[in-house]
Order: sequence, then structure tokens, then C-alpha cells
Amino acid sequence: MAIYIPIKIIDENHYEAVYSFFGSGEVLIGKVKILKESGDVSLLWIKDAKYLFEYKRVKRKLFLHWRLGELPQSTNWAS
Repeated sequence: MAIYIPIKIIDENHYEAVYSFFGSGEVLIGKVKILKESGDVSLLWIKDAKYLFEYKRVKRKLFLHWRLGELPQSTNWAS
């Protein structure tokens, strides 16, 4: 089973960036915040607890980008 989770930035300031992530059909399923200084990613909102699997992948993907010194406008988790 293939997994594809689109991730798009929706807000950004000097300290943090907020991203939305989507399920199949581009349905919004959650929002996360990443702190620019530390790379800590936290969940702001999730549509349902069943999407915690997707949240964990989004968290990992954004941290990997942060570790490379980047916070892209959009990215995705694909496996």
C-alpha cells in the first residue's frame, strides 16, 4: 500500500512555520507547527485520532528538512 501525504506551508514568521497536511483527495487532515530554532514539531489540530499515523510521518519529514536548513513551501511524505 502506497502512502502519499502532501504538506503545505500556511503561515510563517521569524520563530515558526505552520503547515497543513492532507489525506486522499486533498482533504485537510491536520496542522503542525515547527520551531525554527530547535526543529521541534508539534500538532496543532487533527481531524481525527486515526490520522496520528500521518502526523508522525509529517513530523519526521519536516524535521528532516529543518536539519538540512530548509523549510520548503511544500513537500510530501511518500513511501
